Amino acid sequence: MASAEAGTHLTADATDPNDPAKENTVFRLAGLIRPMWRPLLLAGLATLGATGATLALPWSVQYFMDGILSGSEGALGVLATSLLLLFAVQGIFSSARIYLLAYAGQSFVKDLMVRVYSRTQRFPLNYFDRERTGELISRISNDTTLIRNLVSNNLVEIVSQVVTVLGAAVLMFVLDWRMSLLIFVAVPFVVAVGAIFGRQVRKVTGEVQKNVADLTSIMEQTFGAIRVVKSFAREDHEQQRFADGAQKVFDASMRQAKISAILGPAVMLIVVSTLIGVLYYGGHRVVVGTLPAGEFVAFLIYMVMMSGPATGLTGQYTQLQQALAASDRIFSLMDTAGEDLDASQNGHSENAEGRIEFSDVSFSYDNGEKVLHEVSFDVSPGETVALVGPSGAGKSTLVSLLLRFYEIDSGEIFVDGTDIRELGLRALRSRIGLVAQDVALFSGTVRDNIRYGKLSATDAEVEAAARAANAHEFVSGLENGYDSLIGERGVKLSGGQRQRLSIARTLLSDPGILVLDEATSNLDAESEALVQDAVSRLMAQKTALVIAHRLSTVVNADRIVVLDSGRIVAQGTHAELMGSSTLYRRLYTKQLGGNQKSSSPTPKNCTRAKSATNSEDSRTP
Repeated sequence: MASAEAGTHLTADATDPNDPAKENTVFRLAGLIRPMWRPLLLAGLATLGATGATLALPWSVQYFMDGILSGSEGALGVLATSLLLLFAVQGIFSSARIYLLAYAGQSFVKDLMVRVYSRTQRFPLNYFDRERTGELISRISNDTTLIRNLVSNNLVEIVSQVVTVLGAAVLMFVLDWRMSLLIFVAVPFVVAVGAIFGRQVRKVTGEVQKNVADLTSIMEQTFGAIRVVKSFAREDHEQQRFADGAQKVFDASMRQAKISAILGPAVMLIVVSTLIGVLYYGGHRVVVGTLPAGEFVAFLIYMVMMSGPATGLTGQYTQLQQALAASDRIFSLMDTAGEDLDASQNGHSENAEGRIEFSDVSFSYDNGEKVLHEVSFDVSPGETVALVGPSGAGKSTLVSLLLRFYEIDSGEIFVDGTDIRELGLRALRSRIGLVAQDVALFSGTVRDNIRYGKLSATDAEVEAAARAANAHEFVSGLENGYDSLIGERGVKLSGGQRQRLSIARTLLSDPGILVLDEATSNLDAESEALVQDAVSRLMAQKTALVIAHRLSTVVNADRIVVLDSGRIVAQGTHAELMGSSTLYRRLYTKQLGGNQKSSSPTPKNCTRAKSATNSEDSRTP
């Protein structure tokens, strides 16, 4: 028996984000950037080369000034030659830096996006119940882009500007230490201003990114339900909802801009005040003859060269804080506990029979609502068992637990005698095929959607599955046959056509156990007949667990389990339950007398379809 702690297997890096072992954001970000050290190092060296050439320019100017003032005509030729060489060197190094930074930045964002997306694929289903799709999309796209800017631009620019500032400071000190001291007095003020506003930038950037994620969610929801929007003529409502979200992005962005608008001029005021002081002091010394004019000009050039990067560092610091805010959001995503699809405590037989057993299973959703109470029943190999009951009885929850979309509170579920918590998730789910009433198809070709059931399938196998699912005829009638694009979520196909593609996909995967939600309740009579025939082929010689909505479709099931308020209240054949179960008899009689589409009872192994995630009693905490 697996311990209750077994739960969903977590990957090695799915640790508590509050764990003291977790480094702070800066060190974690450095760890992500570390694989790019080679191109970044080369870019840094190229930056040093370009910066060195730039720092040599004032020396040439000083030589020129002193030569001209002393009457040396050779100074002009030396200046022209040196300037040409220095600009050539600077151009070569700058070109190398641009390419290397682009390579490092694009490589980094590609790897980071793949890593984060791969991480989301391991999240348990209850994570997607809580979070919005747009939020995830924003983190993977927008936040990673902010971090890319740090790698491809900010890091080396910071190095370049720091080297320029330090190099200019050293050379200025060599030229005249007295004037240099005037400049160094301003440094603490610049640092203090940057530190004060930098923290605010990081906080506001987090708000901006959150609002951008909200806006992305609005777009994703609207486009995904565009038919509903248009059928209710809610275009104006959605436009206003988007405008409100855009306003929030604007407001947060303007708070961010306000901080930057204060930070830049504040630093510039300090720099300009210092420059004016140096101009006055140095100019006085030139006038009285204690400072050569060439040295003073060179000193001023170095000062101007230093003031630009010094001011630029405040901008780089702002962008660094933005990248750190984005990193916080990325790391919170990466710290989310995920499933290990291949984890397995014990081995299991490859010769699966398809036996299922629920033993005293109880379950509550995250909101604390208990939806199953000590449920026990079994399904023998090759047997068809239907689950029936009122809406919210717990039918879909049972199959969600079988697939370990959620973890049980107590009890056990066995597949072929092995507790499912001791099976790897990939191995468990590969044994079970789902056919959903609300079919999920991907934007792509017919062939790609069928092949999703078995990625290694040949074209012949894909076509054979389509024939068995009664889909080949309509697929052949499409403009490009199996290579026809079906649109977003299969929008170009009818409900019956989508359902038959879903059945073909499941046929191709050839699972030993089928979990089905009635596949024909929303189809016309002709489509229903085709789908029922396809389902009967799908279910041949397989164990089937059926979630039934129309009881007329499961009257010939081997056994029917009646659920009410999370408890089994009766089980048996249709004939037995009509005599012994008041609830079943009431449900069946009500449906026959209602306005429901008539359908002759299907033979054993002939109906079903749908995953737990799409059924009527699934919960979204």
